[in-house]
Amino acid sequence: MNLVYVVKRFPKFSETFVLHEIEELGAQGDRVTVCSLERPHPDEPTHEGAEPVVAATLYLPTGFRRLLALLVASLGTLALVPRRAWPSFGWSLSWAARERRLEHVRRFGEAAYLRTRLPADTEHIHAHFAHGPASVALLLSRLTGRPFSFTGHAKDIFQVVGPELLGAKGREASLVVTVSDYTREHVARTFDAAERDKIVVVRNGIDRRRFSAREREPAGDPLLLSVSRLVRKKGLDTLLEACAELRARGYEPRCEVIGEGPLRPKLEEQARVLGVADRVAFVGSRGDSEVRRAYERATIFVLPCRRTPKGDQDGLPVSIVEAMVVGVPVVTTPVSGIPEVVLDGESGLLVPPDDSAALAGALETLLLQPELRTRLAAGGWEVAKDYDLAACVAGLRTLFLNPPVAA
Repeated sequence: MNLVYVVKRFPKFSETFVLHEIEELGAQGDRVTVCSLERPHPDEPTHEGAEPVVAATLYLPTGFRRLLALLVASLGTLALVPRRAWPSFGWSLSWAARERRLEHVRRFGEAAYLRTRLPADTEHIHAHFAHGPASVALLLSRLTGRPFSFTGHAKDIFQVVGPELLGAKGREASLVVTVSDYTREHVARTFDAAERDKIVVVRNGIDRRRFSAREREPAGDPLLLSVSRLVRKKGLDTLLEACAELRARGYEPRCEVIGEGPLRPKLEEQARVLGVADRVAFVGSRGDSEVRRAYERATIFVLPCRRTPKGDQDGLPVSIVEAMVVGVPVVTTPVSGIPEVVLDGESGLLVPPDDSAALAGALETLLLQPELRTRLAAGGWEVAKDYDLAACVAGLRTLFLNPPVAA
């Protein structure tokens, strides 16, 4: 197939699942044109091997040139394809008025700009994330007559896009993808009953060329590992409190946190205040190969996710499944789609969110019981072996070609 992918910012270092999906589509014979609404940050690292995809990505202009280009494209589109353009512009104006957000009008300009730059033989348009990218994909679909779909992940469907707008996008999409049963149920509640068959779960698969089962647990001092963005929903403050509790109980495991985010200064200060800064290392973002080596060194993988007061939560963190594929026992929380892969006592341990004492207790149990670590790692691998990137993308390709028919 000849596909167009619309994303907000590409490449984004914390969204490796988007890059891996696009790479695998190419490996399976599709041509993918990536349209990125924003350029990557100047200091943002790029995953190894991503250069060919980045080089072929369509970017919108920046600065004043962007405003001028979107205005010219909008006027040209309204003049040249009025039967498609004016209803699309009206859709954007309607949502701008309802939500009092001019962003919806800008989305029309972005779609108008991309309309003449898409390959002429484009067969399907897909967006990652239900907010801006899905709006642009919907408008591109209207302007070009090509079908569109989108994948909803976490914050975009839980917090950013309201139920009415999410349902409106779903009515026009040929397919709506979610990454867990939990997120599918959430999206389904915003859809008319006749549209719910469009919603299909396609897991974020793990590339077995990058991540595979390790031969054995590492020897030496225990290492607690967490891989995540440094944002509130990941619960890393609870992890630091648990590290302090473990120290009070006489345990001194090292803790390594891979990832970046706005909470890093606050978390580093918290570690100092709790007296565990000498045992906790915030190492920043790392590429796939370095993350893989970190899993090799880890005794336990920890990610105490939470649902924030504003409703933000994960869909299903990819790093949990990566750890399970490698064979690292997991301690996490029963939030969103996590219990779909982490079955308490079988493929990991679950503790309540925001409960540092319970988290410390679960970590202590695993530190004391190597046989339990081995059993949970084996159980985790059995669950995660079905999260194969090639198989998941093959299923997605089938859905692009033959989307489910609404009731």
